Amino acid sequence: MVSQWQRQEAGIGIAAPQVGHNLRMFLMLKHMPENEEDLKKLEYQKVLNPDILAASDAVMRDFEGCLSVPGYQGIVKRAEQILVQYEDGEGRQIKETLTGFPARVFQHELDHLNGVMYLDRMEPGSLIHNEEFEAMEWDDIQQLLLQGPRLTPPPFAVSTATQASSDRRKKEGKGIGKNQY
Repeated sequence: MVSQWQRQEAGIGIAAPQVGHNLRMFLMLKHMPENEEDLKKLEYQKVLNPDILAASDAVMRDFEGCLSVPGYQGIVKRAEQILVQYEDGEGRQIKETLTGFPARVFQHELDHLNGVMYLDRMEPGSLIHNEEFEAMEWDDIQQLLLQGPRLTPPPFAVSTATQASSDRRKKEGKGIGKNQY
């Protein structure tokens, strides 16, 4: 699964069904890159037979993109914190709490294993093309996230970024780069 995926665009995570394998398995970054150099040495965690044992009532709204739907992003609500259980690539049973972005990625990839796409969970009217998203000012993106769901579609569509691109674009005052799961 890893070698087939490495021939495609690298992402934050990818589920086995996305590359044609009928397995309850996905890969997700072990650590989020903090700078451009980190992007050259990404390490992925194997997650087999994953389950969410508990989820916080607190939710976070953020943009998500997906390698299965290239070029677009949309706003999706996810539990801010989750208690998960899975088997790693070495056969060990792992039980851990994930918070923030890692929790979002885990939920996104688990959805793939259950036949759910981010488009199924996306807030109506929040889909945006990556080019339009990246041209947006940082403050405008934050304002969109603070608003509730839109009742009418916006004139554009949106995508999410790695923390490194996010930090860089924030400094430049522009939209986040793309986050592909």
